[in-house]
This record gives sequence, structure tokens and C-alpha cells, in this order.
Amino acid sequence: MDQKLSTSGNKYSVLLPTYNERDNLPIIIRLLTKTFEDNGINYEVIIIDDASPDGTLEVAKSLQGIYGEDKIILRPRSGKLGLGTAYIHGIKNATGNFVIIMDADMSHHPKYIPDFIRKQREKDYDIVTGSRYISGGGVYGWDLKRKMISRGANLLADILLNPGVTDLTGSFRLYKTYVLKDIIEATVSKGYVFQMEMMVRARQFNFTVAEIPITFVDRVFGESKLGAGEIVGKRDGITNSDCLLVWASTFVFFFVPIFYLFSTFYIPLSPPSLSPHLKMGSFLSIFKTTPPGSPKYDERGSKFTLLQNQTTLAQRFPNTFLILEVSTSTEDALCKDMDLCIAKGTQLLAKISLYKGSSSQIRQAISNPTPENEQIAWESLTPMVSLLHECYHLSCNIESQIPRVLSVILSNPSPDDDQVYSHYSQIAKKFAQIMDYSFQFDTLKFGLSDIQNDLSYYRRMISRIRDRDDGVIEKGKLLSNDITNQMSLFYAYHNPMVKTIVDQTQRTIKNTDKSSFLSNLVMLSAGSINSIRKGTPSSTLNLYIRILMTTSIMYDWISEDGVFQPSSEIPILEVVSVIRDYTMANASGYLVSIQLSCKNFNNPKTPQPVKKAFI
Repeated sequence: MDQKLSTSGNKYSVLLPTYNERDNLPIIIRLLTKTFEDNGINYEVIIIDDASPDGTLEVAKSLQGIYGEDKIILRPRSGKLGLGTAYIHGIKNATGNFVIIMDADMSHHPKYIPDFIRKQREKDYDIVTGSRYISGGGVYGWDLKRKMISRGANLLADILLNPGVTDLTGSFRLYKTYVLKDIIEATVSKGYVFQMEMMVRARQFNFTVAEIPITFVDRVFGESKLGAGEIVGKRDGITNSDCLLVWASTFVFFFVPIFYLFSTFYIPLSPPSLSPHLKMGSFLSIFKTTPPGSPKYDERGSKFTLLQNQTTLAQRFPNTFLILEVSTSTEDALCKDMDLCIAKGTQLLAKISLYKGSSSQIRQAISNPTPENEQIAWESLTPMVSLLHECYHLSCNIESQIPRVLSVILSNPSPDDDQVYSHYSQIAKKFAQIMDYSFQFDTLKFGLSDIQNDLSYYRRMISRIRDRDDGVIEKGKLLSNDITNQMSLFYAYHNPMVKTIVDQTQRTIKNTDKSSFLSNLVMLSAGSINSIRKGTPSSTLNLYIRILMTTSIMYDWISEDGVFQPSSEIPILEVVSVIRDYTMANASGYLVSIQLSCKNFNNPKTPQPVKKAFI
């Protein structure tokens, strides 16, 4: 027994997702318990079974009776919900200060766990990951084709993402529990990309990572938790031995999702101006004839292939236009409130673009917790958290206005009431400006890896500061625990502002006619497309595009099948074509934003022509 592993008070929680592992589970549990007990390691094994039809859960219950309920924890789920969500489910029940993730199929041998622990203790690493691709590591049971795919995936990921590890797709790792929680909160992908993004997030958050060599052994019994449906785009398998096909498959499976997940972009908002040739009227004016003075249809954005049984919005609603070129009177209370949000958003975008974070000061305070270092970290941290609080407070204000905005833009007044139509146009324009702020904010936030670290350290510090009586820090200026918890949840998402608006929209229409709401989204999309193709000033083109993006995202979240399916009333390929043809260099940014904000893009049922259109 290695005495070094039995001297600390650490506890190690093993997360063991299972699906059809009844043959493997008794063996892996025996190997785990023997390894831990031989090395004097305090442990628990959390089994997350996804309703295995082969009786895995019954076997797990028998093992729990043998080894004890304190050592074998059962946390079954109702169905096969995926590997990433299994980790999320498991960590909620973990009581250890370290978490080990591994496969239950004996691909990962527990004999390496003491090596993980020793390596972690060398320099108090946040993460230790097993690698097949460093000296002493390897793979047993794979043919050349599969090795080439795995190697190729890691090579591409290393070139594109520079993650700092050699085995990005591996899943045998040791984490500090709080580190794993922070990473999982920020991780947005599923399936294969989930493991890859976890390590890229670790690098973004400045967590320390070490590697140890392991030998991976291919499974003998059971079924993989990572089914084809969780890989980006379902495939029937690689059957051609041609190396070109192997590398092409590697490209599709790994390069495309990585590009989308980690691309960043920035699209500036142009100031609005008045278009003289468009009459003041409803933002959804239904014209029986072509508006006088309007230019001829631009042919850009009209050449594309639709999904089966779809018709373009331009053909279905040729006389529907979205009019945003209006005056901006602020006499209306809602207009005034929206103007305040727009002005505040403009200020915060300038500030958040300069966000530096306090990672270096925090790391110094943690590694050498002297009063001086903690004070330096705190002084660096407080203005950062204050800015984050301002942004969060603005999100709450915008959230409170969404029901009022929807009540205006989704109503159907008389088309003869120009005053009411003018009000609609103003609200629609201001809503487009708020969405522009939201997309820009989410883009900037996506590239700020320090936010979670800063909030996490702030939350730890405020409880300690409140217990002090030194008077150095004025306690009245501290944010409450409730506020910091809400902020942490808000910033855990990769698109917090757009998500806030979409969530509030879903709550607002929960008890209303969803089909009517979806029809309004379709009409807004048609109005945007027709107005863009009729000719709109460059000063307002961005706003039309933002409305088009917003309607597509909301439709995807609220409709049963989403916006990417042939059944969608908003033909997403028409939307993509218009964005590409009219925004040119900025198109990739707009399209990535749509993809990351939608719910169903990575659904295995998403047609390949749609996925290719976003490349």
C-alpha cells in the first residue's frame, strides 16, 4: 500500500455512467474498490444508469448490497439522455472534493487512479487527464482506421484550439470538484464535442492541467453511451478503407463543431436613419401593390435550394414588409423604457469589451493566502464584479419589458390607424436595437473566460468579509448571496442575454395560442426578407438582420420540430441565403450566432444541407 495516498482527508467520487453494462459492472466495481482499499483512499462510486434494458440497474443494486450504500450510490435516470448530462446529474450527488470520470466498460483500468492522485499532488493540479498519446500510453483493440480517426481528431483539435493536452477526446480524468462544476456550467456542446470542450474551457478558465499515460482497451461487452446520435450529424459508419474517407469523416465529426463552438465575432451597430421613399406605417404593412418609389427587387438572396415541401417566404407573402425607417418619438412609456435600455447597453458594451478579469491576482491569493495578496485580489476584483452586476441588472430590465413588447408587436390593429402603426414601427425598431445589443454582449461574453473565476472567488470572499470586524471593507457595498448566485447562473450560459429574452418569451406565451405566435414570427421573417430585398439603407440593414435572426431563434425554441426541419414555416435556407448575400464579410458571425442560440441545430435529424449552409 502506498502510504502517500492514505495521509490526507480527501475523498474521491467516481462518476460511472452506464448503459447495458450488466456484464462489465461487477468487474469494474470490484477493481475500483480493491484499488481504493489497497491504497487507503476514501471513495464513493456514483452509478448513473440510463434505464438499461439489459438489467444493469438490478446488478448495481446487488453490488450496493455487497459493498454498502455509502460506497455505491445509485442515481438512475428515466432514459438514455446522453453522456454529458450524466456527468451533470452525477456531480449533483458527489460528496468528494475530487471527482473521477471514467467509462464502465473497462476501457479505463482503475489501476491508473493512484497515478492520477500522485500527479495531482505534485503541484496541486486542478485537473489530471489520462492520455493515450504520450510516452507510456497506448490503445489496445482498435484497427488502424479507428486509430487514424482518433489521432486525426486530436491533431485537428490541437492545431485549432491549442488545448494544452495531447488527448482531447479521452474521458478518463480527475477533477477538483468545484473545477468540474465550473466547467460543466459553461459547457454547451454534447456527445464527442462535450469532452473536447471541457478541456478547452479548462484552458480558458486558467485551470492547471497535467497528463499521465494510460492504455485504453476497447470494450468487450455492452453498448457505448456515446451513440451515433450524439456525434455531430448521424452517420451509418465508416465502411470504406480509403484513407481519404477516414480523414473526411474526422473533419465532419470534429472540425466543423469545434469551428462553430469556438469561433468569435463582432458586428457593430450602425446608427438608424430615415428612408424617404418608404411611407410611415405598420412594421408589418400588408401592401396590395408595390409601394410607390420603391426600387426593384434585388436578386441577391434569391438563389438557393429549399428543403422538401418548403416555399420561400418571398413567394408566400410578396406584399409583406417590415418598416423600420421611422422617427423615434419617446412620448410612449414603453419607448422611453426601451430607449433607456438601449443607451445603457451601448455604454456597457464599451466597458465589457475592456474587461480584464482578475485571474492572476486570484491565483496568487489562493496559492499564497496572505492578507496582502487577498486585498490585492479583492481590489482588482470588485470593479469587475460591479460591471458584471450592471450588465446583469440590465438583463433584468430587458426581461421585464418583453411581455409589454410582445403585446404590442403581436397585436392586430386596424390597418387604417397610422398613429398606431407608427407606434408599432417604433417598438419593432427599438426591439431590433435591444436584440443587437444582446447578440453583441453574448459575443463579447463568450470570449471572456475570467468571468466565472471572478464570480466564484467573489462569492467565497464575501462570506469571509461579512464575518470580519476590521472595518477595512465596507460591508454595505457587498452584493447579497442571492444576487451573486443569480449572476453566476446568468453568466454560466454562453448566450445569457439572448437566452434571457427567449426564456421570457416562452413564459409569456405559455398560456396563449402558440400557433398564432409562430405565425407572427413567420410574418416578421417575411417582412424582413422582403424589405431587405426591396432595398434598405445600410444604416438599418443590421436591424433587419437582427429581427430575422431573432425570429429564427424563437421559432426554433417554441415550435415542436424547430426551425431546421422541412416542416418549419420559416425556411432556414432562405434566411441563410439572405444573410450571406447581404452581409458579406459579417455573414459568418451572424450565422454562428444563430447556431449557438438555437436549441435544435445539433439534433441528429437536422438535414445535412442545413448544416452545410452554415459552414
